[in-house]
Amino acid sequence: MTSTSHYHTIHSDAQFLQSPVSIHNLRLGYSLVENGNLADSSRIPAELSFVPGEQMGTITVTGLQELGGTRARSQPQFQTLHNWQSGYQVSLIRGVHSFKAGMGFNRLRFDRITGTLRVGTYTFDSLTAFLQARARSGELVLPESKTDLQYRQNLYHVFVQDEIRLNQRLSLSAGLRWEPYSTLREVANRAITLSYPIETARIGASGPVYRNPSRANFAPRAALAWDPAGDEKTVIRAGGGVFYEVLGSSLFNPSRGFGPPNHKRVSVLNPSFPNLLEASQTPAALPSLDTVDFEVRQPTIYQWQFQVQRQLTASTTLAAGYVASRGTHLSGFVGSVNPATPLVLADGTLFFPAGAKRLNPAFDRVSLIRTQFNLFHHGLIANLNRRIWRGVSFQARYTWSRTIDESSGDVFRDYTSMDFIPNMFDYRTNRGLSDYSVSHVFGLNWSWVLPSPKSLPAGLVLGGWELHGSFQAQTGSAFNPRTGYDRTRLLASGTTGDLGQRPDLGSPAPPAINGGPDLYFDPNAFSLPAAGFYGNLGRNILIGPGLATLDAALHKVFQLSEGSSIQFRLETFNLANHPNFQLPSGLNLFSSTGQRVGSAGRITETTTSSRQLQMALRWSF
Repeated sequence: MTSTSHYHTIHSDAQFLQSPVSIHNLRLGYSLVENGNLADSSRIPAELSFVPGEQMGTITVTGLQELGGTRARSQPQFQTLHNWQSGYQVSLIRGVHSFKAGMGFNRLRFDRITGTLRVGTYTFDSLTAFLQARARSGELVLPESKTDLQYRQNLYHVFVQDEIRLNQRLSLSAGLRWEPYSTLREVANRAITLSYPIETARIGASGPVYRNPSRANFAPRAALAWDPAGDEKTVIRAGGGVFYEVLGSSLFNPSRGFGPPNHKRVSVLNPSFPNLLEASQTPAALPSLDTVDFEVRQPTIYQWQFQVQRQLTASTTLAAGYVASRGTHLSGFVGSVNPATPLVLADGTLFFPAGAKRLNPAFDRVSLIRTQFNLFHHGLIANLNRRIWRGVSFQARYTWSRTIDESSGDVFRDYTSMDFIPNMFDYRTNRGLSDYSVSHVFGLNWSWVLPSPKSLPAGLVLGGWELHGSFQAQTGSAFNPRTGYDRTRLLASGTTGDLGQRPDLGSPAPPAINGGPDLYFDPNAFSLPAAGFYGNLGRNILIGPGLATLDAALHKVFQLSEGSSIQFRLETFNLANHPNFQLPSGLNLFSSTGQRVGSAGRITETTTSSRQLQMALRWSF
């Protein structure tokens, strides 16, 4: 694998002082980000290729680790982002008012070439099926497909803000921003759009890839700082505001936005092995799509906070507060909006009969970025800060928080076109703890600077020593086990994946967490749902392993002259050599035959390294 990455930036800033109370600022800039990944196929025999002239594709066998992996089926990738930036701001002081206003403009150019699924991928139900070359499904982008897209977008902002110091005890600030942006556009109209609902969906090629939701992006913000006693020892702070997410190039992972007729991605049921290209050119192969819902809404975050800060001594302060966020119309990736057609039973339960056709039989799997998701976050924070006193300073902080959402986006899933939303008919069934919700976080860092003796020989030996350290402990993040295959029969043609289908929880629910890497959770606490039905397990009901780490550093400064010194640094990471385990990699409970997977519940990775030591000399002159 060959990876390249380049980052270039040019920035200029001009300031004009019209008067002591009037300042003008002009900012201009340009940045260029280039990155690419290219797989090395020179060592792979040609007879192992699924597509003539390409490297070997990837293979997924239920219950085993994927052969090749995500990076192999996502190559090559080349992306270039040009960003031209400009902004103007004026600051005025008039009595108790500090007024600011400004505007800005960004021009984005995002070009990319992608080879996602060009090598092809096979899925097998079991090791036996793999050894017998009986593939359940295959997926491939046909070689004649065009694999480059060029996006353009403009971003604008205008703002006004006023900070008012009413008296020595009370300050207020209020502002308003307008943050519209142009619709992301593909210059050659090759990016596809998809009308919705999926039952009547049609592919369209259009310059704009979605309908612009940003014209009303007015974002008010306000805050206050109040000294209730007037003794400058207690301060109450509060504030809130509205923040908007830009629907830009980050929506488009390496495979998103492509579609017929320029780009043909097909899924095949029971293809021959290893001749995937030949099998994909049969009339039965239907197109698969991965794009953005044309009728997007504007993702919006409402944030507010309240904090009390108290000076306990001349060098010690304590702060405690509450923070919260509410997200609406947030973007999320739905792995399939074209599942099999369900029957609605008398009690409202969905049942997917065997062999049911997809909602839109003209397509195979259709994945969409949608803006239908919600987020709720609440947190309590406390911070104790002690400034240097007799050479010692420290800061302790604690956070309790809870984050609930319906889709947790992260870099890995955005990149690989994955998310675990099995029920596209009711996103609320996916509401649970966020993937990144961590209930408790405690941190402590400290420094001790030893005083230097005044005598020269003693000062040279005993002076200049510094001891630094940090400790962090936190509870684990949330997760849930998965059925492991398409038990609900969502994927009518048997394409890859299970969309994160969840099993049934035992009744009465037994204790599930065992702890330890060999069997972190008990797979027997969960059972296989009836075929064609969703499991009753909620999303992210289990909590993974916590984390605890201690880092320390010892520094010694040798002062050679007034402007020259040498610093010796001894640094250690994870000093206690404590193992911090990742979430279990064995989350799939069953193979496609209904048999339990032996690796379920097992942890195979750590989140931090073992104890690491490093030494360095630094000469400053």
